[in-house]
Amino acid sequence: FGFQWAAFPRTQIDGAAAGEIARERFRRATRWPDDLRGETILEAGCGAGRFTAIAAAAGARVVAFDATEAAHVAASNLAHLPGVRVLRADLLRPPFRPASFDRVLSLGVLQHCRSPRRAFLSLVPLLKPGGWIAADVYPLSPTCLLMGKYWLRPLARLLPPALLLRLVRSWVPLVHAMTRPLHRPLGSRARHLCTLLGVADYRGVYPLDDAAQREWAVLDTFDMLSPRYDRPRTRRAILRWCREAGLEEAKVARGGNGWEIRGRRRA
Repeated sequence: FGFQWAAFPRTQIDGAAAGEIARERFRRATRWPDDLRGETILEAGCGAGRFTAIAAAAGARVVAFDATEAAHVAASNLAHLPGVRVLRADLLRPPFRPASFDRVLSLGVLQHCRSPRRAFLSLVPLLKPGGWIAADVYPLSPTCLLMGKYWLRPLARLLPPALLLRLVRSWVPLVHAMTRPLHRPLGSRARHLCTLLGVADYRGVYPLDDAAQREWAVLDTFDMLSPRYDRPRTRRAILRWCREAGLEEAKVARGGNGWEIRGRRRA
């Protein structure tokens, strides 16, 4: 992921090309207030910093970390925000005192850890009593067998990242061109065909221009094929994590990126 965010440092940062896609996902996944002034938030696995910027814009002080060189990308993207600190650290061994944060955020991260459960359980103790956590995890279901990334990844992981990215930049436009005539008659089923072929497709999902659509598709196709770990989990397993962590008001519901987890540390 360090290579990925160095190659795409601002592709998914909200702005002229991306609109408010990150902000909308942040709101849906967290259900947190728009005004977070006076609160301190920890973001575990910040990538290039797209959600860090949203939390900071809500008035919070934000400590964000990533295990990879992405931390340097995020630090550069967020340098203009005085209430943000970015560092490099391991999510399974976060270097913070217990009960240090009002809220903890981890979106698009847990499934890429060696142990998603251990990663989640490492974050809850960092909350102050009564503090809230929001995270998400890819869903485990029989439909995973219809996702081309799981069939292609054993081969993709043998390739150097730079070579894989070059191949993805060729493969994505080819698949999009093949499926373009199907989008009007088939709608979302045409996107499912792209998924079967191991390609991300946001046509009809996000209001992006053609250039941004291609760049997002290349980024997320590379994101699907390159990780060392991709460990989806069932809702039942995630609810066990919440009970094990002692969360109150825990909710696990389907969202745009899989199972969205929200809960509060016991006061």
